[in-house]
Amino acid sequence: MAWFWIRSTGCLCIGHDRHGSSRLTGSVQSIGIGFSMALSRITTHRKRVPWSWAFLICLPWIGTGFFNQVSGDAMTFTMRKFLEDPVIITGISSVNTLFNFVIGVFACYFSDRIWTRIGRRKPFLVTAFIAGGTLLLFVPLVGNLFLLVALIIVYQFFVDLSSPWEPLYNEVVPPSQRGRAGIFRMILV
Repeated sequence: MAWFWIRSTGCLCIGHDRHGSSRLTGSVQSIGIGFSMALSRITTHRKRVPWSWAFLICLPWIGTGFFNQVSGDAMTFTMRKFLEDPVIITGISSVNTLFNFVIGVFACYFSDRIWTRIGRRKPFLVTAFIAGGTLLLFVPLVGNLFLLVALIIVYQFFVDLSSPWEPLYNEVVPPSQRGRAGIFRMILV
């Protein structure tokens, strides 16, 4: 079951195996530089992982970086159509920071302590990416300030619901490889 489609690299999905560890499955057909590779099942808590796994687990940072960039300047200019006061615009934009402390913390806490048929972190990530992307499509179409503020608050809620991505990254990439894997993250964001 695919949950995140990346047009240039194929289909990825996160699930769990019978032992309870998370996995990322799919295939990478082309990375844009002319080579292909087959992807085996990505599992967590290994002592060493292939660099292709480290690269693939970093790909959703493109979406996260996009959501964060849209939450900044693009949201400010959208609110500027309805508001003149920079204090109010800043206050509405600061909802993301508040939700980081409230929603992000609880999403990570509950993703560590629940278990569903589809895994621990997948319900949070799937919900966050789909709802955040869908709500983002409606932001330019809003015609009044109150609907825009409500949409921004709900959008920021779902963006911060994707916070369990960081723990999943740390479960897949072992500590000895996180420094070099961080290079992939920096390049992709």
